[in-house]
Amino acid sequence: MRLIEFFLHIRGDLASPALPTLQVALASVAGPYFEVVRKAQLEIKLHNVACIDARGLEVMKNDKLHLSTSAQEKKYIQI
Repeated sequence: MRLIEFFLHIRGDLASPALPTLQVALASVAGPYFEVVRKAQLEIKLHNVACIDARGLEVMKNDKLHLSTSAQEKKYIQI
């Protein structure tokens, strides 16, 4: 899986094989592969990698992909 390889490469480049990693699963429909990417994000099984599900949170008005500041703050409080 390319996502796992990506995280492993980052850890290798930083010489930190157990680097804790947080990722945020896509919150809004972003192109034709939205569901495929989201599924890969949510199903990743890698030591010290956690996925935060952002579905339903407010996204920025100008790009419809990145979470708004208020959505980030809200999700942070829930964690």
